[in-house]
Amino acid sequence: MIFSRTPCCMVMASAFLASIPSHAANLITNGDFSGGTSGTYAPGSATGGANNVPTGWVGYATGNDSLFVNGSQRVNFNGGDKPSGSYIEQSVSTQTNRWYALAWQQQSHSGTDNGGVLMTSTLTSGAASTTSSLRGMLDGASLIHTMSTSTTVRLSDIGASTVSLDTQLDNVVLDLANGQYNVAHLATLSSDSQYGLGTWGNEENAVDGRIGATNSSNTIFHSNNNSGGWYEMDFTLNAMGAYIDRIEIEARPGFNSRMGDSIQIYSTSDALLETIVIDDSSGSFGVDGTWSDVGRIRIANDGDFINLAEVRTFSSFVDGVMVPEPSSLTLLGLGSLALVLRRRK
Repeated sequence: MIFSRTPCCMVMASAFLASIPSHAANLITNGDFSGGTSGTYAPGSATGGANNVPTGWVGYATGNDSLFVNGSQRVNFNGGDKPSGSYIEQSVSTQTNRWYALAWQQQSHSGTDNGGVLMTSTLTSGAASTTSSLRGMLDGASLIHTMSTSTTVRLSDIGASTVSLDTQLDNVVLDLANGQYNVAHLATLSSDSQYGLGTWGNEENAVDGRIGATNSSNTIFHSNNNSGGWYEMDFTLNAMGAYIDRIEIEARPGFNSRMGDSIQIYSTSDALLETIVIDDSSGSFGVDGTWSDVGRIRIANDGDFINLAEVRTFSSFVDGVMVPEPSSLTLLGLGSLALVLRRRK
């Protein structure tokens, strides 16, 4: 159901927020790579075990100079046109049953955003694992719900090209999640069989925030099949539903009329929570709400095309706990407090 906005429910939510542990600092050692190098490459690296991995990290290198800290204190992948696949990783202590957010910055060595730069982050905590890919010169972000007291962070260059696309990495931060995040990368993606037998096309582009690409290789939906099709995001996160407080979709540039007809939000028990009609007049559509126990979100279409560039779904977190949108809770909490004070007079 949609989260209740009544004062009585807010009193319980306020108590819940008050029990959350305090905000933590960056858990990553040498995340800005200012600490130089002292680590060791993993066995099998082409470096022969050279000790030039960033301090606090371990790594794997596909070439003798394909992974190093350059003069600008950034990690450089694919140096010397070596094959992709190099990585650095670090394990840190974490609380169990909390959401952690990973952030990083990436760019090409040349400083040109040609879409060829492609990094993947992998967060692993016990049986939980989250993988997120980011293409281009952007700030990356990923989330994981921890199931262990230790979490491993891995960042890897997976770009297909090995020529003149040296990827550079900087400012890696891991912390308890606080604020509003795009959680679309946590969903399992599927579609009606008439829209590609369950595929979304270029999945890494579905949630990376890179809007404006005009060719089909940078869109996630590119279909011209029969009417009645849909694309879907499954948000059953570690057997739990999600709080979702904003949904945004972007049309592939020049194809505003192909954004789909409606957004359908379902609970974990498969009950339809709400159907939202899509306004395709501008090519960009967003809607705010406070939906709880969200199991899946479907973008449905009565016509014969869906052609989108991006889908973003947002959730809010307070010190590692997914919550209904905090500003709404604060306003309701103030109303509850005023009601209590009025009764005491």
